[in-house]
Formats: sequence, C-alpha cells, structure tokens
Amino acid sequence: MVEALAGISLRVPAGSCFGVLGPNGAGKSTLFRILATLVLPDEGDVTVSGLDVVEDAGAVRSIVASAGSDERSLFWRLSATENLRLYGSLHGLRGVDRADRIEEVLAIVGLSDMGGRMVGTFSSGLRQRLLLARALIASPRILLLDEPTRSLDPVAARDFREFLRGEIVERRGCTVLLATHGAAEAFELCDSVAVLHRGRVVAEGHASELASGLRADRVTIWTSQPRHPALSDRAVLGDGVERMRLADPAARMEADATASAWIPVTLRVPGGADGSAALLARLAAAGVPVSRLEAVRPSLAELLAELTGEGATEHVASEAGGGADE
Repeated sequence: MVEALAGISLRVPAGSCFGVLGPNGAGKSTLFRILATLVLPDEGDVTVSGLDVVEDAGAVRSIVASAGSDERSLFWRLSATENLRLYGSLHGLRGVDRADRIEEVLAIVGLSDMGGRMVGTFSSGLRQRLLLARALIASPRILLLDEPTRSLDPVAARDFREFLRGEIVERRGCTVLLATHGAAEAFELCDSVAVLHRGRVVAEGHASELASGLRADRVTIWTSQPRHPALSDRAVLGDGVERMRLADPAARMEADATASAWIPVTLRVPGGADGSAALLARLAAAGVPVSRLEAVRPSLAELLAELTGEGATEHVASEAGGGADE
C-alpha cells in the first residue's frame, strides 16, 4: 500500500491562485482528487468553503470544478459548442440557459469565433482553453488545474498562464489551485505556493517570499569580459557576493545563436533587487561592461535538494492513495 499523502495541512485564501509544486509521485493528483470528492481521505478533515468533502460531497461538487490537461477527454469529432452542450446537459443546463452559458464561457476563454469548429482541428493550446471552458460551464467558485500546461509549447504555456491569471483569477475572482512540477510556473503565476514531496508539505508561503529564501539569490549577468578581474575580486563585488560559474549550457547556446559577444556569468547576490542594483553600480565603476542582468529561477530538483537535504533527483511514482488534511 502506498501512502500518497501524509497528514498535510493547507489553507487556501478565496480568490487567489495557489500553487501545489512537486515532482511526479509527490501526491498532487491525489490531493486534487480528494478535493474534487473523487477519492475519500483515509483520515483527517478536508473542507472546501466550510463544506466537508465526505459528508457534503454533492455541495462541494457544485462549487468545485477540475480542468485537467488530457485532451483525449474531449470529443475530437464534435465541435467545441457540441462538446460544451454535452457537458452543460450533464450539469442540468437546458435550452436558452445552456446556449447562453456556452456562449459566455467560449468568450471567457477567447474561443467565441471557434465554437463551430471540430475539436480535432484545434491546436493543443486551443484544446486546453476548451478544457477550461468545459470546467467553467457550471460557474464554479474553485478551479482545480492539474498540470494544465504540460502539453503546451513554451509560448502557448506563457499565453495560457497570462490568460489564467488575468481573466480567471483577477477578473472573474475564481480561486485557482494549480498543481505543477515547474518551479518557474508556480512562482510566477501563484500568490502562494506549497512544495509537496513524498506526500508531505516541505515548504509553504507567499510565492515571492518562498522564492527569495530558496536559492533565489542567484543572478546571471551578460558581459563581454567574463574573466575581468573585478568579477573575482570580493572587494569589488561586495559582501556576500560570490561568483558561481559561467551560466548553464542553454544560456551559452543562446549567446552562440545570437552570435553575441555577451557571455553569461552567474553570481550569488544576497539582498534581492537592492543587492543586484548595488552590484551593477560596483561593476560599472570597475569598468565591467554588463548588457543585462536576470534573476535565476531554481529548478524543482534544486528546491527539493535544498529543502530536504536529499540529492536533486526527481522521483517518478504512482500518485495513488489517500490520507489528507486541509
């Protein structure tokens, strides 16, 4: 028997975007299945807006909707409107009310002019929007998103995150719980984040505060003189600043692809934005040319290694089981 969740405790503020960050097998999907009343917890209390997910399951389902990333759950040989008409009927919508609601959710997700198109002709990004429209058909107050950008390319994923934050959370006031194994996605999109590892919460807090305390003091500067003596001189760099390395291979490839003379160098710089500003001033005074500075987002593997003291290995396991408190 696999213990998917081990006595976790979370509180999610209404109207916020809350990220559940963790590798495969951490328990994210099990947690979401419990919140959606699809799996019973073995012990503990789980409430959604004051409703118990076991005793008040029907009421919970009336305010919670899940929007997964499985495009195969859509009917590809039907149009977008026909897909929504089917799910609207399952939620008790009929006639004019159903037609009006379908028109409304298609507008919300930016598919107003595509309702008549067969879903099989949609891109992955458009299908993901349709999955979201399907989840919104019953006007939920809480939306569960389990790795919604998993099948999207980087540009489509970025557009979807911006849409989700701006339209669904900020404009519509919907509470969103987002399960992801992308650290950058969680910290950029969510107000608060819980890091889940082997069924336990190993860190939780406001996204910006949590990120700043977890290896988020690294920056990459782009300079034409990566071996300038000032970049190794502690007297110039300042207290606590440490040169780590030339930036990762991907950054080097970017420099090569643009045929640029600007080479990325990574530094550990405490003090957040103020520390970075002070560093730039000192480098300019020392004659070090810098074209840009970027914060380095830690990977999930690095976060888990720092939080747990274990190696930075992401685990792959079955997310099945129970046992959750909220």
